[in-house]
Amino acid sequence: MEVLGFRKRRSDIGGDPHLHYDNRQFGYSLKPEREVASDHDSYTRGLHHFCFRVAGEGAMDRAARALWKAGVEATELRY
Repeated sequence: MEVLGFRKRRSDIGGDPHLHYDNRQFGYSLKPEREVASDHDSYTRGLHHFCFRVAGEGAMDRAARALWKAGVEATELRY
């Protein structure tokens, strides 16, 4: 995520290790998975969609190329 200006931090929350990525606009956290038998638990596995908003098509092209170059798998661009 460094290619998008994010910094990486680590912390413990509730005794569990968390990774935090943030930049000047927003941040997100990744936390460990737990095997829990319930309808919804924010610690169960799965990331189904992750989206970035950019200023326009040119910025989207540059961001996609930088992510692919960094080895990040991403869907092909759709305008």
